[in-house]
Amino acid sequence: MPIYATAPNRTEFMLNLQQLMIKYNGTLPGSDIPNSVVGDGAFWTLVIGMLAMGLATDPHQMFKYIKKPVGPLVGMLCQFVIMPCLAMIFLSAAKIGTYEALVIMLYGCAPGGGISNIIIYYMGGDLDLSITMTMLSCVLALGLTPAWLQVVPVMVDSEDAIKIPFAEIGTTLAAVIVPALIGSFINWLGKRYKFSKAVRISNILLAAGTTLTLIAILIIGIYKYYLTAIITVSQLVYAALLPYVGFAVAATMSFSVVWLIRKCGKNFKIEALQHLTIGVETAVQNGRMVNAITLVLYSGII
Repeated sequence: MPIYATAPNRTEFMLNLQQLMIKYNGTLPGSDIPNSVVGDGAFWTLVIGMLAMGLATDPHQMFKYIKKPVGPLVGMLCQFVIMPCLAMIFLSAAKIGTYEALVIMLYGCAPGGGISNIIIYYMGGDLDLSITMTMLSCVLALGLTPAWLQVVPVMVDSEDAIKIPFAEIGTTLAAVIVPALIGSFINWLGKRYKFSKAVRISNILLAAGTTLTLIAILIIGIYKYYLTAIITVSQLVYAALLPYVGFAVAATMSFSVVWLIRKCGKNFKIEALQHLTIGVETAVQNGRMVNAITLVLYSGII
């Protein structure tokens, strides 16, 4: 797997691909694995995973966070203002092409996704807050993510027009919101009709199965695409820094907002686990949505 200084153009990529085909006698490792194993597999695993997360979510607690949305508002500010601005700073500091910049900006302005919820679940964080923030960010992403993407041609001085694949955005976000709402509703039914134990067991089994399946899909995806993946030094730096910077900024802002509210005489408290949850939700983006949009936008180029 070569690491490029800058993203190759179509000619350079096809030349490298031809050399690989010669080296492996016309058949690249993993080429016999259908694309649907990774693409559709990740999609449906996300759906089941969000159902599992919903089974562990208390709808009453979610409504409390919506009524007093300090935590979610801090998260949304970080998700759709600070993170995109960090991506813009990176784009202005590095020499990056339009479509490489597009992916970087996508990760900067994408909403939260299932992976962040699963991380919070196993870390013992506030899953109710995590799911609430994920749903709110998914709704806002329908407008804010396409808006931020229009900045990319300006940042890289390109005349390429970016056509936003709204269908892919809507489908991916629905795969996050709908299963989580269904799972939360089942959680409420379990408490009301006294089958909460069955709900908890289902939650544990589905969460474990989802995690193992995601790991398997990740390994399969690496094996299938590692030879032809376009990876640059800029991408590696950005991927290494973004989650940690995003987490640090969001957690620090959360602490600061609570401190200011108390200084104003308001009796408001957020637990340490909730600060942690806000940080993780900001740092871990909806990679499934980013991948879906990227595949659509690249389909006419490579």
